[in-house]
Amino acid sequence: MKIDKNAFALSMARSVRDVENRVDDALAGCSEMLQQFVDGRRASRLAAHVGQPALERFTLFTHQMAQARGTLVGVHDAMTAEGDRLGLIFDDPLSGKPEKGSTEPSALAPALADA
Repeated sequence: MKIDKNAFALSMARSVRDVENRVDDALAGCSEMLQQFVDGRRASRLAAHVGQPALERFTLFTHQMAQARGTLVGVHDAMTAEGDRLGLIFDDPLSGKPEKGSTEPSALAPALADA
């Protein structure tokens, strides 16, 4: 099966963003779980040492997840650099992601979504 290089690059760009979003969702879930643990232990009037080893392991896990997210940013940057080097077109104006060098979503996204 043969696939166009730009179609492949766009597919990979979408996949990277999907994985990034999933990792962000996992980090948000970790934050919610940590909040639940702390609030629940306090509301249940349990001693501070109850569950402390698990809490410490969980915060370490959350830290490692945040580091993994940073590694994923590096993967994204490396893939972008390689795509740029090869002259591939892989920006998806419908993604709503910020354009390179900006924090604002693509100006084309709303117009293209309505088309």
